[in-house]
Formats: sequence, structure tokens, C-alpha cells
Amino acid sequence: MKHCLLAVSRRVKSINIGDYIQALASSQFLPHVDGFVEREELRNYDGDECKVIMNGWYMHFPTAWPPAPKIHPLFVALHINLLAKERMLMEDSLAYLKQYEPIGCRDTATRDMLLAHGIEAYFSGCMTLTLGIKYKYDGPREGVYFVDPVVHLSSKVEKLIWLLRAVPCLGKVMRLRGRLHKRGQSFAYSIELASKFYHVYRRYFTEDTLMSATYTIQESPAYKEDYSTEEERLSVAECLVKAYSRASLVVTSRIHCALPCLGLETPVLYLYDDAQGEVSSCRMGGLIDLFNIIHVDGRRLYSSDVDLSSKIDARTPIRNKDTWRPYAHALAQRCRQFMGQGA
Repeated sequence: MKHCLLAVSRRVKSINIGDYIQALASSQFLPHVDGFVEREELRNYDGDECKVIMNGWYMHFPTAWPPAPKIHPLFVALHINLLAKERMLMEDSLAYLKQYEPIGCRDTATRDMLLAHGIEAYFSGCMTLTLGIKYKYDGPREGVYFVDPVVHLSSKVEKLIWLLRAVPCLGKVMRLRGRLHKRGQSFAYSIELASKFYHVYRRYFTEDTLMSATYTIQESPAYKEDYSTEEERLSVAECLVKAYSRASLVVTSRIHCALPCLGLETPVLYLYDDAQGEVSSCRMGGLIDLFNIIHVDGRRLYSSDVDLSSKIDARTPIRNKDTWRPYAHALAQRCRQFMGQGA
């Protein structure tokens, strides 16, 4: 029996490296990694029989569900998105999932969806909560990371406003533009975005923190265009996890940055986008309770978890909640049992 990880690189234009951070978490429990199974082509898999920890977001192309019989799955940290809900709740899918219950769900919406259709399910949290098993760093921490901070530009008028406001501080905005720029963005748009980020976030973070921080993007076509193999993408994910493990503070809108930071015991602030739609927010039930949350609402940030009356920097004492620990322990235990390693 082979042991494989999930990949998400085919049939998608832009890769979320968070999918590979999830794969990295699963890899901790495999006796060896024999290859990858493409999540968006699960139904068509015809390789050797393999065990796969089936954590993750399901799915962009739900016609590729349910998986082929040669895949022997462990369903933990499963998220069924609203975009795929209809297909994944059809009779054949429910019969398939019934074989492998209880189904560990990454969010309470998925849990409740399955329970309503007669599938034994529970909230498991995310596999990335276990990353501290291998990647926790006990040395001195240094540096602040901003990972995909929330910034929206909603209209032409707003874009013009932030472009004009960039002029008096153009040097700083241009420096931030170089760090926040995403492949495919126009030059003007990236300046407008950087200008809004600078003016909004400097009300809550010291200017030195904003200008000296490391900026990371976790979803980009670059992860598809610049890396040709799944092994390379997994290596990039590992480099990011190691970097987060050494940080003094991480500020992010990505759950697969914030959740790993909990497991790594890196101080983390989760930026919750109040403007996000239900397709995005449906992922958050149960997970949101694990984080220190800062809400982003247009031009302001607010929080009931963090004191925003004083500006935040790398020395600000941020203490993560401990509510994630039982989920990480239970996930590790179930994965080890699946792999025949005992409790």
C-alpha cells in the first residue's frame, strides 16, 4: 500500500500554497511519501492503491467526486464548500462517505451539513494545527509577517482617492507596493492598494512595523508558473512554515497561515474580512473561535480580542488562545491510528 498526499495544481489557474501547507501537515504522519493524488481528479485516479489523508477544501470541479476505489481515505479536516454542496450531497456521495464515518470536518457548517444527511460527523479542526509536531521552533523569534492583509478597493472614486493620498508619501507607498504586488495587477492598481493599506493599517501598527515587515502572498499564479512539480510546491510550503515558526508576530487573512501559527505557537492575529461572501465565510465556523481576531471593515480595524488603542509592533505581547490544542492532539492520534502507528 502506497502513501500519498493531496495536490491541487491541475485544472486551476492560481494555486493556494495553503493547500500544500495542509499536505505538509499530513506528511508528518506518513511513513514515506510515495507521490501525490490530484484533488480535482480524484474520480479518475488509476494508480496504485494508496492511503490518503483527505483533509482540505472540496472542490473546484465536483464532477470529479467521489474518489476512485483505489484511494483508501481518512476523512479529517474536510470542508465541503457551498460551490460543491449540491454534488457532494447526492446519494452516491453520501453512500461513499457513509463507508468512512465518522467524518472529521474542518468547520461546523460541513459537520452540520453531513449530520443533517445522516452521516456521522464531528468538528475536527484543521490538520495544520499539528505542524508543531515537526516544525515548532524553540529559538529566539524575530520579525513580523503580513500574509495577504485585507485591503479592498470598491469603486473608481475610491481608487482615485487612494492614488491621490499616495502622493505625499510616495516613497513609502512604492516600497509597500513592491511587497504587496500580486502578479497580474496593473501598476496603478497596485499603488492604490498599497496606499490604502499604508494609510489604514498605520493607525493600528507602528510605521516601523509596516515598513520593516516581510510580506507574503499565499495564493498566486506564480506557484503554478514558477514551480513545475508537486515536490517543489511542497518544499515552498515547508519554507513558509519554517519562516512563520521563527516570527515574532504574524498578521494574516489566510486560515492556512493562522492555523499553522497556532500549532507552531507563533503569535498570530487573524484578519477577518467583514465584506467576504458566504462562499468564504462558510469555512470559518469553529475555526474563528481559535484565533485572536481583528475585523477589517472598510477603512477601520476593530477587535474584541486585541487592544487596538496602542499601536502594535513586534514587542506587543500577543498570547494565542489554547483552544486549538485538543483538536491538534485528536487529529494526530487519529492519523497515527490510520497509518497503523498506534495512538
